[in-house]
Amino acid sequence: MANYKKSIEKRHEKNLKGNEKMRVEQNINTYLTIKNEDGSVSNSFNFLYAKSGFGKTMNMESLIEEYHRAGYVILILSDVKDEFEFGFAMFEPEKPYHRFSLHRIGKPIQRKKVKLYHPFTFDIPTKNLLPKINFYGFSLKELHRAEWSMLAETAFESDTIRLLLNSCSNIGKNEGLFSFMHFVQDSVVGKKESRIFKPDPNNFYLSTTSATAKSLQDISSYLLPFKRHAFLVEDNSELKLDWKEILEDNESYHFFISYWIDDEKIKNFCILGLLEALVRNKKFCKHPVLIVIPEIRKIVPFKPEGYSKYLAERIKDRLSIVRNIGRGMSGVFDSQVWNDVDEDVRNSATDTFYGELGGAGDIEKLSKAMNYKREIRDVLKKMPNKGTYFVQGKEDMETFTMWLPGHMHKEEDYNFFDMYKKYCQTRSRLINETKLLDARIENLNSLLKDNPIDKEGLENELKEIEELKKKNVDFIKKYKHLELVDYNSLHDKVSEKMGEEEEKVKIRVKKKMEEEKARQEARKKERQESKEGGSKVEELKKKVSQKESAIVQEKQKAVYLMKTESPDLSWREIGKKLELHHKTASKYFEAYQLRLKQSQTETNKEDKVIESSKIDSDPEEDSEADDSEEEFLEEENEN
Repeated sequence: MANYKKSIEKRHEKNLKGNEKMRVEQNINTYLTIKNEDGSVSNSFNFLYAKSGFGKTMNMESLIEEYHRAGYVILILSDVKDEFEFGFAMFEPEKPYHRFSLHRIGKPIQRKKVKLYHPFTFDIPTKNLLPKINFYGFSLKELHRAEWSMLAETAFESDTIRLLLNSCSNIGKNEGLFSFMHFVQDSVVGKKESRIFKPDPNNFYLSTTSATAKSLQDISSYLLPFKRHAFLVEDNSELKLDWKEILEDNESYHFFISYWIDDEKIKNFCILGLLEALVRNKKFCKHPVLIVIPEIRKIVPFKPEGYSKYLAERIKDRLSIVRNIGRGMSGVFDSQVWNDVDEDVRNSATDTFYGELGGAGDIEKLSKAMNYKREIRDVLKKMPNKGTYFVQGKEDMETFTMWLPGHMHKEEDYNFFDMYKKYCQTRSRLINETKLLDARIENLNSLLKDNPIDKEGLENELKEIEELKKKNVDFIKKYKHLELVDYNSLHDKVSEKMGEEEEKVKIRVKKKMEEEKARQEARKKERQESKEGGSKVEELKKKVSQKESAIVQEKQKAVYLMKTESPDLSWREIGKKLELHHKTASKYFEAYQLRLKQSQTETNKEDKVIESSKIDSDPEEDSEADDSEEEFLEEENEN
């Protein structure tokens, strides 16, 4: 990327704001251009490494200006410090050192049009007026494997991911998070339980139980934070980002922040979601795109763990292919520590700039990897000036100091909300002041028509007032886009929309429970009827069995009689006469013979019992019994 044009007394012509010529001196600053010798711009990835406080952000801003001037769409995908650092580009510099430095090198003072974007969350303050911000959301239907894999912390091809992707493709365009979760629940095939489980209102009204698939419980836990940070929206939501509008606008800086989101995982999910959406909407790229990610080590660390592992893998994959997407994409990234950045990401750099590094360990590892000698190691420990760098592969060109950006930089004593409010108030004050100036100008013009004695004094006053009015009007035009907004209506609108969907889900769940209850009652009744009918069937079976048993016994008896009466008959002859198989006839004979033996045995036992009872009886009792019987007969005869 970088062509370094160093000359002590060389004038370099550059079209900044007009065709100014400016002096570039090696002992002050070096102009760093992104253009090749033929004026073309090559897509490249630029990495800046330097310790905290060395001025990396300011140097990034200067580099971003060059891409913006070359017609690139500027996408700043994160604000790692949550200080709206790149948002200060919408103001002109105020600090004397900054203005003096720009004046010294002949660089014009300027400001950028900056559009702020933030994922919608119910944590947005509603009691205070806020800067104009485009609150946005991601369509549930447009989320793909990468986003779900990072969020669910699971591999691309897992059952959970397949379940989520199926739900994404099948929900309607007007269905949001509650409907999405219930579609997931309906897609889960788990055990069947007879009990009806009460839906949990704190968990999307899901009926999660021990019998429910584990993936559903996991998914609900991952998505619960999005009830609060409600930027996973239906496909036809007004919060959905308009990528066509963004990628056609190369006049503005598009700055994506997550100031009111406190969950680091969700912040990084937004970065990945934006990068994936950018690739999916490449068809709208009418201009080349510059991707800016400060402190890239936060999302692609050297040894990622947990969700960072899936995030880093996808970011690496995307950075490896985006350079040639659409009209071309470039990148500007920075990090305080060289060794904390994933090795593959470090190696994807087209140009790497090294400033003063902080840790001895980082210097040692970098020097060992690049085989740097002591002279360069000493430079990495102590640079000659703040904001001074050397380029990997061009170490023989010595160090250079980047220009300061033409717009305002975030200073230590600056607060974005205070600065934005100050400029809004100043604009409002100047609007009112300009109205008074208009009245005074009209009055002076009226006095001058009457040819007053002090005509010269009135003309001088009129000139001063007109100059003051011109300054006021210029300021008002510069900052006409600034606006303090009350986001109560947006908060209420999104809340109402979610409430409506929640109510629909509650009605659906209630109806589903009633239907399930009715089904269970019907099944219970069916089982009862089946039980009652079953006892009748058993009784009928018993009768049939008894009848069949009697028929078999008759045939067994017939076989026995025939064989005993005619012993010479064969089993085949007997079977033929009785329509039986000869083996069956033989078995019937044996069975009946066995029955007769058992019957004879039972009869013998009964006879023995009777004889035993006679022996054991008392003779006197027998005689008394005989006497009583004789008396009874005599009485009967008399009667």
